[in-house]
Amino acid sequence: LRMMGNYDEAMPYLRTALEVGKPLLPKNDLASIWLDIAFLEEHRSKDEAISAAKEVLELTKGTTAEHLQARAIIVEHTEQGEARTQHLKDIQQQARAHKYKVLDSNISLELARMTNDTSIAMEHVADVLSNNEENYNNIRAIVKKAQLLEKQGVALSGKDLVRLAKGYAYLHSQRFGALFENCHEVLWNAVELKGDYPQLLRLFRHTSFLWRIRGEEVKEQKYLKRLSRTKVKEAETSGPRGLLIEIKY
Repeated sequence: LRMMGNYDEAMPYLRTALEVGKPLLPKNDLASIWLDIAFLEEHRSKDEAISAAKEVLELTKGTTAEHLQARAIIVEHTEQGEARTQHLKDIQQQARAHKYKVLDSNISLELARMTNDTSIAMEHVADVLSNNEENYNNIRAIVKKAQLLEKQGVALSGKDLVRLAKGYAYLHSQRFGALFENCHEVLWNAVELKGDYPQLLRLFRHTSFLWRIRGEEVKEQKYLKRLSRTKVKEAETSGPRGLLIEIKY
C-alpha cells in the first residue's frame, strides 16, 4: 500500500503491527516496521519521519542497513546544501562497503533528486542502472533518466527505451500509483517522439484500463486529446492486423 501511494491506508497496518508485535517480535523486525513508517511519513510529515527514523536507530546497530537508512532519512530532512550532500555520500560509502545495494541505490536516487545539475543527476542515476538488475530502484532510475533527457530534448536510446517499457509492464502488473503515472508519461513522450503510433495506441489501451477501474477517466480524456493530434488514421491503415483491437478500443 505504501509503495502504491496509499499512505493513509498503509499507516493503520503498520501501527497495528507495532502494537501487536512489540512484545513478540525481535528488534530487527520492529526496526523494519518503523523504517516503513519513516518512508511513509516522508510523504506526510517531515517531523514524524524523523521521529520514526530515530526509533530505528534505537533498535539497531550502526552497521546494519536499517540503521544507515534511518540515518540517511534524518540527514535528508535536517541538513541542507553541501553538508547534506556530503553526509549522504559518507553513508553511501558505508552502504557500499557492506554491499547494501538497495540502500546504495536509495541514496543515489535521493542525491539525483536533490541536485539542479543535470549532469550530476545523470551520474547518480547511472550508478543505479549500472547493476543491470530489474528491480524497483532500477525502474525509479530509468524513469528519472527519461525525465532528465526529456528536459534536454534528447531521445532515449533503444536500450533505455526497452528498460522503460519493462518497468512500465512491471508497474502495470503490480498496480503501482505515482511511479506508474510518471513511467507512463515519459514512455508516452518517448514513443510519441519516435513516431511509433501503433505502439502509442497499445500504450493507451493498457493504461486506460487501469484508469477506468480506478475511476480516473479524466486522465484518459487528457491522452485521448493527445492521440487526436497524432497520425492515428495513418496507423490504422498502415499498421499490422493486430492493431485492430486498439482501434476498436
